[in-house]
Amino acid sequence: MYVTIQIGSILEGKVTGFVKFGVFVLLPEGASGMVHISEITDGYVERIEDHLSLGELVRVKVIKIDEQGRIALSIKRAVESTRQKPKSQKKSALEEAERKTMKSPFDDMLNRYMQQSNEKLSGIKKSGNRRSGGGRGRSGREDYD
Repeated sequence: MYVTIQIGSILEGKVTGFVKFGVFVLLPEGASGMVHISEITDGYVERIEDHLSLGELVRVKVIKIDEQGRIALSIKRAVESTRQKPKSQKKSALEEAERKTMKSPFDDMLNRYMQQSNEKLSGIKKSGNRRSGGGRGRSGREDYD
């Protein structure tokens, strides 16, 4: 299969090497290009190895081919290009019902915390407003006569 490499093409390639400023990617038909560190992801990339590994297959977009034939690639632009167009803002009743019934781990943790807090609070209320020994008198001062 013959693949034409041209600006705007989205291709699949294999990460073949790391340099401080990016990664090299082997493209179809033996061509090679480079993804600059700023084109890996939208966020800040301190260590490329935290995002990619040698031999990993990646989807890239050709963003530039210079006079010497060097190919500049972007992973983040390939992801943007292949994202589906957003659905209409109006959600179906089924989607909305599913969203409402789904609970996240955070919701579970919050519910447990609230239950424990309420139990502690009711225990304090049941024991009255007693103070546990010592302390100062009602006014907060002691009389020294």
